[in-house]
Amino acid sequence: MFFLVFLPFNTSLVSLHLHSNLIGDQGAQSIAQMLHINSSLTSLKLSVNSISDTGAGALADALVSNQKLAYLDLYCNKIGDQGAIALTNKLRTKTKVSVNELIHYLESLTE
Repeated sequence: MFFLVFLPFNTSLVSLHLHSNLIGDQGAQSIAQMLHINSSLTSLKLSVNSISDTGAGALADALVSNQKLAYLDLYCNKIGDQGAIALTNKLRTKTKVSVNELIHYLESLTE
């Protein structure tokens, strides 16, 4: 994904929907870098992207830096217990993030 190279430098993107692009952990890490400096992103849809615990951990760490993000969709990835725990621990400090998709994912872990 060529455009992922430029994401860490973006400061004005408001919405990013990359459903089913198979960006994997490398793409998730690029997005996490962007979240550290982007103060305007409100919606992030990363469903069906082969993101594992590594990518989820990077995103979780970045959630603390980004105070505007209100919607995060990580449905149907390869996130295991470690990634889910990292995300939920960071999301506890963010009251604005909609966790509906994450909750749906966590419920599927117990099935």
